[in-house]
Amino acid sequence: MKEIKTLRKVNIMVLGIDIGATKTVCAVLREGRLRKSERIRTKSEPGEFFDDLCGLIENFTGDDMSSIGAIGIGAPGPIRIEEGIFGCLPNLGLWDGFEMRKALESRYSVPVKIQNDANAACLGEAVFGGGRGFRSVFYITISTGIGGGFVIDGNIVNGGHDLTGELWTLPVENFGEEDILINTASGPGIVRNVRRMMRESDRSTPLEEDFDTEDVFKCADRGDPLCVSAVRKAIDDMSTVVISVLLIVDPDVVLIGGGMACSESLMIDPMRAKIAENGFLQRNKHAEIRRAELWDEAVLYGALSLFGKPALEYR
Repeated sequence: MKEIKTLRKVNIMVLGIDIGATKTVCAVLREGRLRKSERIRTKSEPGEFFDDLCGLIENFTGDDMSSIGAIGIGAPGPIRIEEGIFGCLPNLGLWDGFEMRKALESRYSVPVKIQNDANAACLGEAVFGGGRGFRSVFYITISTGIGGGFVIDGNIVNGGHDLTGELWTLPVENFGEEDILINTASGPGIVRNVRRMMRESDRSTPLEEDFDTEDVFKCADRGDPLCVSAVRKAIDDMSTVVISVLLIVDPDVVLIGGGMACSESLMIDPMRAKIAENGFLQRNKHAEIRRAELWDEAVLYGALSLFGKPALEYR
């Protein structure tokens, strides 16, 4: 293996990579602006994906390849953070044991850091987004999945087993059954709950056969009982999660991102109201709960920040 360069925080370029379950993109930060590559498909076979990723990196950086001082990556977990090794991913099962950090360091002879995508998004928001100016930031994404991250003084808190922020697995009651949070409060979870109630109650709704989360919220606004129940369940569960976060880690701010937070009126405002109603301590009732700012670029900004903000300054 080639000798790994020592990271210097002057005149270097950090390459950030956002590996999603289906698409991957990389970026650099120049003069305060994000410059992104084209996207490639995230392949299920790790060797094929690694070859494609290297091609993406080299096509994107071109003559600047020698200026790369480090590579930061945000990717789906579980990940053994220190080693940069993937665990058993729900959508990428063949990646179990994939040593991406070692492979990239061997190829490019630069330091590589890999983080869970929710942690990376939290760091991006803390440094560049809605968490700027706050010492401690807790980030929650609510979309097709649910995840979280915690940052203090610009450093990601991974926990003893790299499990900080894995909110999706929290046990909840789901209309009389034991379940987990992702099945009650994520977009697909809300849709499944409506479908289940339709089957079990034989009640009709204004929904078309092929409906999605947006349709459910629209019908809930019009007062459809089944949709109201599913949406209320999601808001109640997420509000309980936020209250727990406020009591356990007491962050300066909680940021809510992901597709379900695209409009504050959709989930964030009802969650604020629920927290104000149910929070036992007065400070909980008026906690700083904000909409995230960076959206689909949060992971990239976080990946670029894994080596510290000074490392981002390039020419």
